[in-house]
Amino acid sequence: MAAERELSVENLSEDHWLVLDRPIPADADPQLLTAARDAAVVCQLELQLERPSSPDLKKIDSLLTDIRKRLGEPEPEPKPLDPEMKATLDELEKKWRAQPDKPRDRGRSR
Repeated sequence: MAAERELSVENLSEDHWLVLDRPIPADADPQLLTAARDAAVVCQLELQLERPSSPDLKKIDSLLTDIRKRLGEPEPEPKPLDPEMKATLDELEKKWRAQPDKPRDRGRSR
């Protein structure tokens, strides 16, 4: 039964969502880490395009960060926001801060 829970390059290529539920061994070879990274990227794109879910995206992001560190890859450079998106986000932040009954620790729970 334990063998079914282990990640392999083959089962990640068949079902990339396994990367979220299976631990990556500490001594995983680079081929498995590369396959796990690719699977996590696919999961991230699917969630962003079809059904965004913050907890799942946070889990995928932390998984990708771990894999990048283990592969010795640099952190990706953040992309600058276009001016229209920045204005929209600033406006949403102003509205959020103006709400009198907002939870104080929102977004810090995970």
